[in-house]
Amino acid sequence: MYYMKKLVLCFAFVATMASFKVYGSNPIELPRIAIDTTIQDTSYLKEFVGKYTFTGLPFEVLEVTIKETGKIHIEAGERNGDIPPTKEDPDAFETPEAMLKFIRDDYRKVIQLKIDASGTSFIGPKELK
Repeated sequence: MYYMKKLVLCFAFVATMASFKVYGSNPIELPRIAIDTTIQDTSYLKEFVGKYTFTGLPFEVLEVTIKETGKIHIEAGERNGDIPPTKEDPDAFETPEAMLKFIRDDYRKVIQLKIDASGTSFIGPKELK
């Protein structure tokens, strides 16, 4: 009797596994979820917009704007492009050549931009409007 139950259970298991092969790998259709990794709330990016002045770099002024896509865009002399944020710090952005970090005062207002490139740091104050 024990072997008969075991045989019936094995048959049921094999039949179930065979139905997975016939009807697909998963008989229950699970919804596919797309994970959006872009920043949804871009209102805080407005704090970075402005012109920052530097000395000792190939450009004197670096201008930060926001594109329609909600991405930070920089223009510095002949160079320009979008810069992606880092995952660790919402005030930091990284390019292949440099790390950009916006510096805030005690009132959380952006007052400077720090650029780390090739082991050297440059700090440029934000121009007041």
